Amino acid sequence: MSHRKEAESKQCSVKRVQGYIVREEQLVATDDEVFSDDDDFSFDPISVEKLTIFKKKVLVQLIDDKGQLSSMAYIHGKFPYTGQWWHITVEVKVYHGVMYSQGLPSYKFRPDLGERSQIFKRLVSMVLKRENTSSLTQSAESKMLFSFIDRQRITDYSTLYRKDNLVQLIQSCAAEQSLEPLRDSILVLTNHLDNSEELTQINVALNFPVTMAMLPWLQPRLAPAIIKHGYQSREFQVAVEDMIIRRPYELAFASTIKFKTKRSFPEVKICNFEKAGLWNGITQPYKDAIKIYNVLKEHCFNTGDTYMTRNRLNGQTPRYKGYVLTHFSEALEYLKSNWSVKEEEGRIYLKRLYECEVNIADTLHEMMCQSDPFTFQTDFSSDNLIMLSRDTEQRRAAEMISQKSVVVLCGRGGCGKTEVVSRICRVALDALYQEKLEEYQRFVRTEARKEINSYGCKI
Repeated sequence: MSHRKEAESKQCSVKRVQGYIVREEQLVATDDEVFSDDDDFSFDPISVEKLTIFKKKVLVQLIDDKGQLSSMAYIHGKFPYTGQWWHITVEVKVYHGVMYSQGLPSYKFRPDLGERSQIFKRLVSMVLKRENTSSLTQSAESKMLFSFIDRQRITDYSTLYRKDNLVQLIQSCAAEQSLEPLRDSILVLTNHLDNSEELTQINVALNFPVTMAMLPWLQPRLAPAIIKHGYQSREFQVAVEDMIIRRPYELAFASTIKFKTKRSFPEVKICNFEKAGLWNGITQPYKDAIKIYNVLKEHCFNTGDTYMTRNRLNGQTPRYKGYVLTHFSEALEYLKSNWSVKEEEGRIYLKRLYECEVNIADTLHEMMCQSDPFTFQTDFSSDNLIMLSRDTEQRRAAEMISQKSVVVLCGRGGCGKTEVVSRICRVALDALYQEKLEEYQRFVRTEARKEINSYGCKI
C-alpha cells in the first residue's frame, strides 16, 4: 500500500514544461472569483468582481531541455490565450498520464512562425475577417494586399504581426494608383486591426515581453484583466514592465503599485515571486521589508488589530517561516517611505488602517459637536461606497449605520469592519458639510435679500 501511495505521489509531482500551442480542443466556460479566501482583503480589483477564465484542453508541441521539438501532449487547465503563435511555459501535474496545469502559463510570442502562406493564413484569421464574408482569402482586397506584400520582398514576415507595420503596409497598398477602385475597401481593413484582440495580445507580447511572460505567474488570477487593461494605456503597460524588470519588489506593496500605475491591483505574494524566479534577485533589505509587511498584515488580519509594537514586530518577523531578518531598521524606513506603514509612539500601523482610524475619530468628533443627531443617504455609486456595494454584508452594514442611532458590527479580523465604518464616516462628513454649506448659503441669500429690500425702501 505504501508503494502505491509513493507511486501516486511521484506521479502527481509538479514539473515545468514548455512548448508551442498547436490547437485548442475543448472549451468549458466557468466564472472564477477574482479573489479567493487567501487573497489580500485590502485592495480593489482592477476590473470587475468576476473574471471569466476558460478551462481548456490544449494540444502542445513540447520542447525538451535542449530546445529540440519533442512529443505532442494535451494539457488540461486554464489558458486565457490559445493561438498558434504562442510559446508557453507551464507547471503541470501528471496524473494517470494526463497533464494538468498548475496556474496560468507564461506566454512568449513564438519566434518560429512557419512558412509565408501560414503567416498569411493566421493574419487573415486574426485581422482581415469581416462580416458577411465567408472567405476573405478569396476577396479582391486580400488578393491585392497579398500581391502587394509579395512585391515588397519582405525578408521577415513575422514583422507583419506588429500593428504599426501592418497598418503602414495596408496604407501603402491603398495608395497605389493601380488599386484605385479598391482603395476604400483596403483601407477598411485597418479598422479591423483595432477590433482584433488576438493581434493586440501579440503586440503586448512584442512590446512588453516581460509582462506577458511574468505577469501570469505574479498575478495568477488577474493577469488577463491587467493585460487587457493595458491595451488602452501604454503608460500603464510601461509602468508594469518597468517594475517587473527593475524593481519587482514594488509589486509587493499596494501603495507603490497605485502610485506607479495609477491603478489598484493585489499585491504579489512571496510564493509568486519565487515561481517567477524573481525572489532571489531582490536584495536583502527589500526582502526584509516584504517579510515585515507580511507579518504585520497577517497579524492585523488574524487579530483585527491595526498595528504591532516595534519591538514585537522585530521579534516576531525572524520567526516568520524560519526567515532570518538582517535589515530591520532599513526595511522599516523603506516601508514608511513608500506609504505602506505608519509609525507612531512605538507602534507600527498599516498605513491604510491608520488613516481609516484617524478618519473615524475625526468624524466622531465632528458629529459629537452637533446638537442633534442626523441621518444621511447612502449612494453606493459614489466613490466612497462603490466598493461596499459588491459585498452584501458590507452594504447592509453601511445602510444600517446611516439610518440607525446605534449599530454593533461583529466579524473576524480582515472582514472589513474598519473599512465600512471609515467609508461611511467619509460619507457622513460630506453630508454634514453639505448641510452646513446649504445652511450658510440660505443665510447669505436671506441677508442679501434683506439688504436689497432696505435699499429698495430708501429709494
